[in-house]
Amino acid sequence: MRDRGLIQIAVDQAGALTAAQALGLGFTYAQLRWRERAGQLRRVRKGLYVHTAFSDSWEQRLWVEVLAAGERTVVSTQAACALHGFRRSQPGVIEVQTPEGGSHTPVFGTIHETFWLPRSHIVEVNKLPVTSVARTVFDVAGHPKHPLAFQNDLLRANHVKQMTWLVNHAIRDHGMRMLDLDRVLASTGRRGKPGTAIIREIVADLGVDYAPSASELQDLFSEMLDAYGVPRPDEEIDLGTAERWVGRVDFVWRRQRVIVEVDGRQHGAPLDRRADRARDSALGGEGWTIIRVTRAELVHEPEKVIARIRLALAAAA
Repeated sequence: MRDRGLIQIAVDQAGALTAAQALGLGFTYAQLRWRERAGQLRRVRKGLYVHTAFSDSWEQRLWVEVLAAGERTVVSTQAACALHGFRRSQPGVIEVQTPEGGSHTPVFGTIHETFWLPRSHIVEVNKLPVTSVARTVFDVAGHPKHPLAFQNDLLRANHVKQMTWLVNHAIRDHGMRMLDLDRVLASTGRRGKPGTAIIREIVADLGVDYAPSASELQDLFSEMLDAYGVPRPDEEIDLGTAERWVGRVDFVWRRQRVIVEVDGRQHGAPLDRRADRARDSALGGEGWTIIRVTRAELVHEPEKVIARIRLALAAAA
């Protein structure tokens, strides 16, 4: 029964498995060593095996790299491009991404570290954990094929051209939405992080006519708060003065009396702007601090948005 379970793990993982997975089925280290001596298992490194019934393959090597790097490791960058089936990608490369702070030694390929990899940035392809299409595009922007792409204007321009094609390809052929890329930028893009400026340039160019819905903008804002470690506020709250109801606001930190309104295009018409000013004035008179944020600010200047929010929360503390 235990051997059947071990085979099932190997089937799911292209032949790769860990000692921890085997121990979870009831095996002992002595039993694993016996199977290794019998030729059933081949030890790759301490705690990591390949079942010899499975032939060597690219996917098996990806699994070995993912398992070797530990929990929350995913296939990323060029390897993720190949798994997603992007044109111009080359199956065979081994690249994974893991949360920063570890001390992992690669087995076959390259390990990248990241400060932020939420569940929403991970999908499964052939049961392998892989960065989503949008996160893959963002990561590739930060790892150009030419090592001097960020130091030479001509090489950078060529990288921007390639990335523009990749963004268009991902939208047209792989179901990526501009909102998906916006969300990755708002939560993961940082000043100085390689590739962030390039993706922002492309989004500003290709996404000039994109108008997300109010709920999409609110999701974008919430994911940004999570990435920067800001406690989530209450959402969609009715507020008013002592005399009357004023309106429903997007986000509220009640104790600090801070409001954030995430403005879409519906707030661009003259009458809408007038109504917004009147409501802000009424709530401001009641001691509320109102911060208005646009999609462009969320995508291109998330650090500035977070700084404004933290300043307002700190002032009220």
